[in-house]
Formats: sequence, C-alpha cells, structure tokens
Amino acid sequence: MKLFSTLSLIIGSFLVAVKSQEFTAGFVYTVSIAGLPDTKYELSCNVPDIQSNHPMATQACQELQSISNIATETGQTVSEILRFYLSPTQPLSLDPSCKVFGGEATLNIILGQIQSEVISGDLGSFSLKYPNGCSMKMAALQAGLFHFLPFHETDSLPVPPL
Repeated sequence: MKLFSTLSLIIGSFLVAVKSQEFTAGFVYTVSIAGLPDTKYELSCNVPDIQSNHPMATQACQELQSISNIATETGQTVSEILRFYLSPTQPLSLDPSCKVFGGEATLNIILGQIQSEVISGDLGSFSLKYPNGCSMKMAALQAGLFHFLPFHETDSLPVPPL
C-alpha cells in the first residue's frame, strides 16, 4: 500500500511539472511584398493577456512548438532553426500555379519569443528577403510553417489578420 501511495505521489508531481511547462510563444511580425500593403501579425500561444490577430493561430502555434522541439533536440537556438528553415537560399520547388503579385517579399520579426528564448538575428533583428511572395510561400511550406506565414492557396497574397 505504501508503494502505491509513493507511486501516486511521484506520478502526480510529474503531471504538475509537465502542466507547468506549457508551451508559450509570442510574435509580432510583418510580411511585406513590394507593391502591396504590409501585413502585420500578432501571434500569442498560451500567453495570458495578449490577443492574437493571426488568422491561423492554433496551427501556427503547433508549428512553432515543433520548431522549438527541433531546437531542443539539436541544441541549436530557435532563431537558428527558423533562419535555416526559412532561408531564401534553400532550394525551393516553386509551384507553377502560384500567381505572383508585387515584387520582393520580406519577413520581419519585430518581437518574438518562444518559451524564454528571444528570437533575433544578426544585430538584434530578424529579417529575411525573398525574390517574391511565391518564394516566401514555398519556403514556409517546405519548412512546415505554412500557417505561421499564411498565404492564400492559389497566390502569393498573405491571408489578412483578423
């Protein structure tokens, strides 16, 4: 009986510890495509008192949690993983049906944090430039971040914030 009580206490403590380590992330970022108005997203993943205007927040948070897990497994920072996966120099298999609107596309993370890690790049900024919106869209798709960088299915226009 004492062994059962001890096991129950250990399992209960483990569940409390797991629950207290809930995934959290917060981002403010813009998607800019030359010739089109900038699209600004605010994304909150389990951060109290911060509202999301992101049209696909639940899925975007799941994608960021996967990136966070990869960073933990590899020992790299989330910033390094995001920069590598979303790099405009990654070989992209472009979708010929994607309609290009505007010119050069830029992802600019103004504020970003996953768990306790602040997302930044060289000199504190995190900005990636692509030849056009279709390239950005395909980079996001190949990186498994298609909801984080939400585009309409048939073109290079970002899904507007809520």
